[in-house]
Order: sequence, then structure tokens, then C-alpha cells
Amino acid sequence: MVRDPSKARLGREEPRIWTPPLRPLTPSTSLGFAAIEFATEVLGIELYPWQRWLLIHALELLEDGSFRFRKIVVLVARQNGKSTLSQVLSLFCLYVLGIGLVLGTAQDLDTAEEVWDGALELIEGNEELSALAAPPIKVNGKKTIRLKTGERYKVKAAGRRSGRGLSGDLILLDELREHQTWEAWGAITKDLANSTPILRADGTWTTIGEVRVGDRVFAPSGAPVPVTAVHPITRLRPMYRVITTDGRSVLASASHLWTVKDTRRSYDLASGWETLTTRQILDRGLRRKGTEWVFRLPRQHALADLPARDLPIDPYVLGCWLGDGTTDDGTVTVGAVDLDVTCDLLTRAGATVTSRIETRPGTWRVRLHAGGRPLRVVLRETGLLGHKHVPEEYLSASVDQRLSLLRGLLDTDGCVTGAGLAKFTTTRECLADAVLFLARSLGWSARKSQFVPRFDGRACGVGWNVTFTVREGEPVPFGLPRKAAGCAEAASAGQWLHASIASIEPVESEPSTCIAVDSDDHLFLAGRDLIPTHNTTMARPNAQIWALSNAGDASSIVLRYLRKMAHLALGDPDDINANDDPSRLLDDDAGDNAEVDLDDDSLGIFEWSAPPGCSVKDRDGWAMANPSLGYAIPEKTLASDAHSDPEWTFRTECLCQWSDGTLEGPFPAGAWDAGVDGPCKRPKDCDRCDQHEPGYGGSVIAVDSPVGIGLSVAWDRSRASIGAAGLRPDELPHVEVIATRAGTDWVVDWFTDPKHPHRKDYRVAIQPSSPAGSLIDDLEEAGITVVGWKGPDLPQSHGRFYDAVKEHRLRHRPQAILDVAAATAVPKTLGGDAWVWDLRKSPVDISGLVACTGALWLSSIPVEEADPFFAFG
Repeated sequence: MVRDPSKARLGREEPRIWTPPLRPLTPSTSLGFAAIEFATEVLGIELYPWQRWLLIHALELLEDGSFRFRKIVVLVARQNGKSTLSQVLSLFCLYVLGIGLVLGTAQDLDTAEEVWDGALELIEGNEELSALAAPPIKVNGKKTIRLKTGERYKVKAAGRRSGRGLSGDLILLDELREHQTWEAWGAITKDLANSTPILRADGTWTTIGEVRVGDRVFAPSGAPVPVTAVHPITRLRPMYRVITTDGRSVLASASHLWTVKDTRRSYDLASGWETLTTRQILDRGLRRKGTEWVFRLPRQHALADLPARDLPIDPYVLGCWLGDGTTDDGTVTVGAVDLDVTCDLLTRAGATVTSRIETRPGTWRVRLHAGGRPLRVVLRETGLLGHKHVPEEYLSASVDQRLSLLRGLLDTDGCVTGAGLAKFTTTRECLADAVLFLARSLGWSARKSQFVPRFDGRACGVGWNVTFTVREGEPVPFGLPRKAAGCAEAASAGQWLHASIASIEPVESEPSTCIAVDSDDHLFLAGRDLIPTHNTTMARPNAQIWALSNAGDASSIVLRYLRKMAHLALGDPDDINANDDPSRLLDDDAGDNAEVDLDDDSLGIFEWSAPPGCSVKDRDGWAMANPSLGYAIPEKTLASDAHSDPEWTFRTECLCQWSDGTLEGPFPAGAWDAGVDGPCKRPKDCDRCDQHEPGYGGSVIAVDSPVGIGLSVAWDRSRASIGAAGLRPDELPHVEVIATRAGTDWVVDWFTDPKHPHRKDYRVAIQPSSPAGSLIDDLEEAGITVVGWKGPDLPQSHGRFYDAVKEHRLRHRPQAILDVAAATAVPKTLGGDAWVWDLRKSPVDISGLVACTGALWLSSIPVEEADPFFAFG
């Protein structure tokens, strides 16, 4: 069909590539119709056809009324109205849907603020909307729109250092093409190991992997809060054991969120709280000096709403027997000084004292009945006779019942120390663990320690102490008056009420789960240690992330992955996954919400772009990528840009087409990507590959090649990377990053890992004046050979590395950490034409690229024959 030249060319309403709906879209199956009506009738905005189409499709509802899409990728050329769309969507969610928090974010804060400013102008220019709004916050660089009913719209940068805590019900990620690492995205989700115990409000225990929507768990305040959604994690992610100063511990992922107070900045308990990921806490450092810990956790209060239990033995009576009772009989041993008072307390607790026998001077044995029957009989029926322990039903009983049990245990085996601490001592660890939990469940920051009991100077097994501070105004954990009085006198002494994070150690990965709870602070208690921790954003039933952008390039890691997975789900219409595995773009910072399951249809893509191979002069291609063409964008504007812009600038920004290489960077366009070699991702369809054998595993160093190892550390010491280099069987040089992790504490252990003894034979190139130079002494002390990379070797080796890339001689496997660094690294001039990579001024971490540059240099230096290197050894 020939277009009528008398009519203006209009942009395409429907995107070229998009995720189809599950059912016909009507006002009952999509909230997009309501959003359009809100824009027209309330805001007075007539949306463009493509904006209306997108709202209808992106706000599709499932049969249960929740949003179908959790992640929405919108790709459209620049200047087509993404900002107006974001403003309408944000205000619709605030005013009509009443969602708690809209968060606008972009790599450049100015971009997010521009959308926020426009939304505020719409409110202030509308009498109806402004009447419902509270005064906005615009102080100290913070901007928040607030409604009188509590809803908020905030903006936050998503840069490398400010991407933490991206938690909201609607998250708008603008210009996602600029996200060259997963750090900001990874902050969106947070998860705990599936095995983590969770106490429900009915007193029963489950694990976070078994938690269901509607379950009630506990907040740090001690109040029950409902679970609003659950988000299982399908991919094993790096896990850490987080341990607090009072001995609590839990397994959490690197991207799990914590609400903490950095005591280097504020000691005020009422302010200064912030939300950080596990990795961000680790990167900042846990200790200020000596044993002064940095990150304080919120206080955990008493679990007040657990139900009262119908218990076979009164808790105080059971506590006394557990502490000083005869293991295989229903008697309790009591000292003469406390005999009358103890018998009175036992009687008031419902027990009957049937006999009191003095077994030796000052020591009495008291025989008891409970519920009208011999205590010995009841103990046998409950499985306690001969097996002292605290039954689970006592630990999850009411506050009064748990306090009575604790008093019985402390009256018999407890005391008040000279330092004012309440202390329980036992040689049974199960009793120590029970007292530890009881104290914590009643709001005390208790800790357990081990000691060696001695009798007549000889060691007698192992014992445990449980200690905690009782402050003025709190319940007294003793029933005996003399002990209670001592506790009251010391009520102002002792430990902090707030535990701090003492260590974060990597552990073996296991499946994990995110949950969301309905509480203002988004916190809940995890584990039997009752650790206050943060919930997730994306487990919220109606949470959505909108990623809006024009096309990116090889450095656009996050957007590339989401686009590739969305295309795969649609049958790969542009063949962008032919010889590429999208999962290689994921790394430890990605967070567990990043991975896309092809069987999960909660990722939607709506891509307005010109088709592959389209000429820059193809005006029909302009219409496909610019849906506002003829409405807001004159055709002559695009014609001018096509004439004046560099080709790939026009293709990316105006045709929304992707560059296979990088549009900017230190190497000539396409040079780095020309060196990518494998592995083959189409082993069953390898007739499409003309450079390797079917099932090819990818570039690798030859077994008999000399191998160089390089070590580099990011300028802020947030990450260390180890690179390897050598010659392939075809004698072309090969480089790869063989290890990269947060921080530097792991480096020496990696080289000396007994499971990989060949690593101790590596020679490692390190620049002494760089951040990695601080590790030289530790490595040499561990027996690792370090070669100083310095002097004229530095600029010469950088030049040779550059030449190898430029001349398409260097080979490497696709690795996100290396690809992004090669796309964005900034050189630093040393004088004349000499230069090196600039760790500090580069926009992302380039430690992997620096490590590989050093490794390639070291591999070219003749050395005695060493053990062969195996990739990823």
C-alpha cells in the first residue's frame, strides 16, 4: 500500500515486539483504561495513542486482581514522551490505587528529578489533587511528594554508591541502558535461605521456604504482621552467614536488605537509620577500631501476642525442676536459705509439696505433686523424666508463661553477677539454648558463652552461661526476692539493648526465598535467634518495576539481559540469542530477582524499534521506533538527525537499535567484541556457526602455555579480581577473569585453598602502588610469588594490550565484569603518549580489566615451566 503523501507520517501505536496478553483486555482485565481516564479527566492530559496502548497492556490483571507483570521493559526512541507516561502512571498509582511508595530512579539523579518535578507541577496546578496532598519535602537534596493519607513518591539516584534500598510498590528505572552493573538492580530484592526458621503468631514454627501468604509473623516491635506475598528464588546465589554481637546468626544473600545505624555517623537511636544490603555493609567495614562495631540493628522487643497454652506442668514448677530437679525423679533440690520461699512460690504455682528431706547440712530435697498427681508421673508422660529439656510448647507460650518458666530456671540455676547481668549457668546446652530463646523472646539482648567447669581444680566437661541485662522498668526474671532485689539494684548496668553486626562470612549456597510483610518499617524477625531483618519489594503482590530506556550497547548489562530473556520468551524474533547465553550477564550483584525463568510470564517487553538491517533513511523504520512521530516529533527533525548524527548514535537514539559493540570506550568500535570466542550456544544447530566445531566450549589457554596471573583491587577496595592470560593452541593470546568477589579478605584464602594446590604455584603480577599493593606482604607470607608490575613495564604492557585488542588478536570468553570494563574504562596519561587504566575515574569497577592486562604482561615474560593452568581452576 502506498502512503498518501498529503498526510503526515504517524508513529506506530503498536510496538514491533511485545508480550501478548493472556486474555482480551477490557476495563475489567486491565487497569490501563482507568489510568487513561485519570489522565484525561483529572490531569487534563490527552495521551498519545502509543501511551494509551502501553498502559492498557502493561497494567494487565490476573484473575485474582493482581498485576500480571512484575517487570516491564519499555524500549522506545528518545523524546517520545516517556516522562509524561511516568508522571501519569505515578500519580495514578498514588491517588487512585493508593500504593504506599512510588520510587523514581535513574543513573543520573537529574533525570529522575525531572519526572518528579513534572508530577509535582501537575499536583500543584490541580485544585482537587493539591487538596489531598501534604506539603512536599524538598530539603538536603531529598524530594518526596506526600499525600495526606500517607502515600509517597520519592526519587533516588541508582548510581554505584547510592543504589541501596530501592524498595517500593512502583519502581521507575529510567534510562536503564546506563546501568553497567547489577548493583542498583540487586538492591531491589533481598532474600533469606529457605531453611531459615520463622516463628508464626500462633506459636508454631515454619521455615521461610514454607511461609505462605496470610501467615502472621513477628515484627521487631513484638507485634504480629501479616505476610502479603512470597517470592521463591530459583537460582542458587552466594550466601553469607551474618552474626551479631550477641551471637545471633542467619543466612542471607549478598543483596538482602538490613535496616542498620552506622555508629560512625550517629549514636542517636531515634534517627540515622538506613537500609543497606549485606554486601554494602561488608564493603563499608564492620569494625571501627578494636571491638567497636559499626552497624547497629533495631531492638527486638518482647513477643507479646503469643497465645496462652494449656500446659501439663506449671511453667515455674517445670523451670525449677529443670534447673535443680532430680533427672529421674519428681524432686527439686533447694538450699536452706531459700527453702521456705521456694516452697511458697511452688505452692502458688499450683504444685503441692508432699515432703521436705534434708539430704545434707544446708541442702533439702523437696518432693512435688503437679495437678494432684506425683510430678514424677507427669514428667514420665511428657517425655521429660530422664531427659531434661524445654518442650517446644513452653517456648511459644504466652508472655506470662514464658516469664514464669524463665524465673523457675533462674531461681534455681541463675544469679546476678557483679556487673549487674542476669546469668544462667548449666552443663546442658539444650537448657542454655532454651534460656537464650526465652530471654530474647521477652525482649532482652541475651548471649551464650561456653566455659570449662572445674571441681577441686580439675576440668569437668563443658558448661554454658547465658547472660543479659535487665533495665529499670522491665519485668524481673527472678521469683526469689533476694535475687530479684539484686537484679533491680543493677538495673542500669550492662549491655546494649541493640545488637550490632559482628561478622559476615561466605557459606555454601542454598535455595532462598523473599517475603513481604505489611508493616511500616518492612521488618520482621528471622531465625530462632529472632534477628530483625528487612522484607522484599518484589514479593509484594502488586509491586512493579518499569524499566524505560532507548536502546543500549554491549555495556548495558541489565537492559541487555532483560531484553534477551524477554525475546527468548517470544521465540527470539530478532535472533539476538543465536550464539549467546543471556545468563552470562548475571553476576553476584544481580540479586535474585534479576534472573528470569522462561516459564514465568511476569516479564513483559514492549519494544518500539526499527527492524534489524533497516536503513537509517528508511522512514517506515522511523515510525516503528518513534510512536510520537507526527504527534510530538516532526518528520523533518528525524531527517535532520539522520543526516547529521553519527550512524550508531542515530540508530541507538532514534531507531532504538542495539549496537553489538560499544558506542563509547577506550577501544575502537567493535574491536573488543571481535575477540569474543564461545562457547557455542547452539550445539544442535551449529550449521549457523562458521568458526568452530559443534558444541565448542570456548576459548581456552593451551595446556603447555606459560600462564600469567594478575591481581587488581577497585580503588575503593569494594572488589578484587584475579585475571589469567596465556596462549591458545593457535598461539593467539587469551585472557579471562578467573575470580572476582566483594572486598579483599578472600584473596589469600583463594590462592592457598588446599582443594586447589596448583594455585600456590602461580606467579602474580601486582602493581605495588595500586590498592592491590597492600596484599603483597600477606601473599608472600602465604608462599605466593608476587612479581612487581611497575616502572616502564606499566605503560608498555598497557600499549601491547591495546594493540592486541585493536588488531583483533586478543581472545576472551564473554564475561560481564570484563566486557563492561572494556567498554567504559578511562585511561590515565602518565606523560607523553604513556598511559594506564584509571581505576578511580572509570565509571564502573575495572579491576577485572586491569588484572587481565597485568596477567597478559606476566605471561609474556620467560619463566621456568610451571603447572598448567586450567580455566576457572
